[in-house]
Amino acid sequence: YIKKTFIKPILLISNNMRNFVKNYSLKFKPIELNTNDEFNIMANSYNMMAKSIQASIKGIFEIRL
Repeated sequence: YIKKTFIKPILLISNNMRNFVKNYSLKFKPIELNTNDEFNIMANSYNMMAKSIQASIKGIFEIRL
């Protein structure tokens, strides 16, 4: 129960954050959690932040080209 409820969402979010940084946000995959708790709120916030950063990076590359 504890693993499914707490550890799995935490690992999913932290692994996605780590991959986002490693790939410089070019291969962003949204986090999908089907929960109605704080982890879902955190995942949705992360998704919005990552999409915004990704759009900013794309904008910078377009300006330079």
